[in-house]
Amino acid sequence: MGELATKYFRLLKSLDIESIYARAHYPQSKGKIERWFETVIQMFLVEARPFVKERPKYSLAQFNQKFNEWVEWYNTKKPHSSLPNRTTPNEVYFNTETRIYRPLKVMVNWDKWIHEMEQRKVSKYNTISYKKQSFDIPPGYMRAKVDIIEYEDKIEIYHKNKLLITHPYQISARLSKSNVITRRIRKNGTISYKGMWYTIDYKLAAKPLRFKRLTKAGISWCTSTVN
Repeated sequence: MGELATKYFRLLKSLDIESIYARAHYPQSKGKIERWFETVIQMFLVEARPFVKERPKYSLAQFNQKFNEWVEWYNTKKPHSSLPNRTTPNEVYFNTETRIYRPLKVMVNWDKWIHEMEQRKVSKYNTISYKKQSFDIPPGYMRAKVDIIEYEDKIEIYHKNKLLITHPYQISARLSKSNVITRRIRKNGTISYKGMWYTIDYKLAAKPLRFKRLTKAGISWCTSTVN
């Protein structure tokens, strides 16, 4: 898994969490998480797919927020028939007398672990160059190396885990021949890109898809065309 695995293990170490490994290609040993995936597919994605299809400009950030709201509803408001008195998972978890509840003792900037980061060196003019654009940095960081997190509408610049500044950032939607990526859609309607799978549409199976990766959180489709 390369850098993704390295980032994952660094995160666990920072939280003092020990990894427990399951047998590969044997879902029976991972029953709870496999059942959770099935729940998400059957309950959330069934409604989310047509919802997003009707809103082509719906952003990844908005979709993640919608999923977070659904998870909150599932855990705190939805009655579960498998639980005593059809209560919620939240009530069972927090109201069990023998439950050991230990909140995190550290504040975690989850964006640093979820999004990919790029590093730049600050010039003597207190600026950095990122994707052919120049951005100002607060004084005092000349020649220092800073980390950049890119979002859909902004970039955040960090120095040693300290947020220095946030800049508005608009990604150009224009495609050029040098950075267009082509994948052929599989029979199940998915494509593979850098070890990740993305669902397109099974009706377009075997057709080529052109796209450009625009965000660090995943693929943003701009003028994607299927021939």
